[in-house]
Amino acid sequence: MEKKLYTITMGALYHDIGKLVQRAGSERLSHSEIGARFLDDERIRLPHKQEIIEIVRYHHM
Repeated sequence: MEKKLYTITMGALYHDIGKLVQRAGSERLSHSEIGARFLDDERIRLPHKQEIIEIVRYHHM
């Protein structure tokens, strides 16, 4: 349960990170996809990273 709570919490905190990245550049993708790609960078290290990325990528579906 602890892993699931952490993953959901981090996904909720990061879910709109793509809006910041999108507004700073000229990307034409959805903010959900931009956020997922941003978090997928190898320099960003998070426990359960792939699960968090999936929450960010699909938070509007």
